[in-house]
Amino acid sequence: MSVPKNHHIISKVHIKNFFNRREGKIYVYDKFQKNIFFKSTLKSLFSEEYSNSRFLDGEIDHETLERELNDFFEKDFAKNVSIVQHFISNNNRNEEIFNALQYFIKYGIIAEMRTSKHKKEVDEAVFGSLKGLSEMFTPELKADFEKSIEFQNHVKYSNLTSYLEIADGVLEKMGDFRYEILVADQFNYFFIPDFGAATQRDKINEYFNPDIKEIAYVGLALTSKIFI
Repeated sequence: MSVPKNHHIISKVHIKNFFNRREGKIYVYDKFQKNIFFKSTLKSLFSEEYSNSRFLDGEIDHETLERELNDFFEKDFAKNVSIVQHFISNNNRNEEIFNALQYFIKYGIIAEMRTSKHKKEVDEAVFGSLKGLSEMFTPELKADFEKSIEFQNHVKYSNLTSYLEIADGVLEKMGDFRYEILVADQFNYFFIPDFGAATQRDKINEYFNPDIKEIAYVGLALTSKIFI
């Protein structure tokens, strides 16, 4: 069985909530060309080949990060959207709605980390500065460094992280949560940006370095009518 190599930067199950089923289209705004167009399929929207592929132990791995995204950030997405929609209708505060909102916090935490822009910046920060200094390394150190950047000959990004570990770690540091759910009226709509969800950093924990800021706010449009 072939392994899909076209990886969505924003989960397809999320994008589906902005698809106009009556018209069979999803409308897209090109912020560079400043024009609106539409697509009749979600396959190539917010996607990139090999975005979640990584090179480990001499082999290309297309599946691990994709499986992690599906198991912990996508599989229950539609179910949790439905829970939020029911909460809007009945205002019944219970553990189910709390868990659903927490699910979307974790999804939002990693959203921008999935973009090509973020991945390029991370790889440049980790490997770029060392590349210029590698000529001064000892032969052993230089060999280790060249092995660490071998991924560049096989895949686009290092992808050495775990989305789940990042989301759980950030969530734990955020402390208690305050939620707000916005619902658009019949004349207005929310849109999904090309970075999935908005995050904002603030000083929410005490550290030796007083300038450390961590993710303190997550905001995302679940559908064209619901923003949390």
